[in-house]
Amino acid sequence: MQQLPNILQEVTQQYSAEQLRQTDYFETLVAAVQMVMNTQPNYLLQMMYNLDVQEQKITHALKTQQHQQAIALAQLIVERQLQKIISRQTYQQPHIPVPDVDAW
Repeated sequence: MQQLPNILQEVTQQYSAEQLRQTDYFETLVAAVQMVMNTQPNYLLQMMYNLDVQEQKITHALKTQQHQQAIALAQLIVERQLQKIISRQTYQQPHIPVPDVDAW
């Protein structure tokens, strides 16, 4: 089950949302989401909560046809991770070096 977080990190660092929909990484993510849905659905919901995906969006994704649920959830994961990356880049604080005298 540790594969999913690793896949997420690798995928979201390398591609835009549109590129992701066209890559094998997205298919891998969908397969991982499907596997977790089938074996540990509570873990998947906990993970979605930890990723800060809106509950309304999760509920909407789970109301789609069963074969589309993993795809919809994977899209939500990718979109949220990309939002986080954009936010971090937008509000990134410049690194200010600390003089040796003040360093701990």
